[in-house]
Amino acid sequence: DRDILEVLAEMGPAGREAVPVLIDMVDEIVSSYSGEMSRLILGPRSLTGYIETLGRMETTAKAAVPLLKRILEMKDDENLAGVLGTRAALALWRIEGNAAEILPLLRRELESARVQGRAADSGPLATLDVIVAMGPAAHDLVPLLKKRLEGQGEMPLLAAHALLVV
Repeated sequence: DRDILEVLAEMGPAGREAVPVLIDMVDEIVSSYSGEMSRLILGPRSLTGYIETLGRMETTAKAAVPLLKRILEMKDDENLAGVLGTRAALALWRIEGNAAEILPLLRRELESARVQGRAADSGPLATLDVIVAMGPAAHDLVPLLKKRLEGQGEMPLLAAHALLVV
């Protein structure tokens, strides 16, 4: 699956014929969700690759929007929900370009106490990737980004980068 997803992600909008199949795959994985969010991220059929691929297909993946919004609403382990939520938020941004819909999630992640010292693919640091992708559309988050300039680890550097882009 990963090799195919990488090829489709590289194709971007040109891979639009695969959108219905990707939506079905994501829907099947989400529908089989049994309360163990780690299986959705770390399992053999990780949602993150599917979500990223749909996002890279941009507006041709518009049919995936309801499913991506459903993923945004999933909750279990807060950090894992943050990982999936930020991936879904980035995909929604690339597909729709609607900042108002995803800024609340990004705000929650930045305000989270979990922000300190997480791995680069964790929710809080992945949030900064979304903010960078959004550029000036994420300007409302500048005060929170400034608060993240202090501390240890990658967070201050990534927050400074996000501030330069926003």
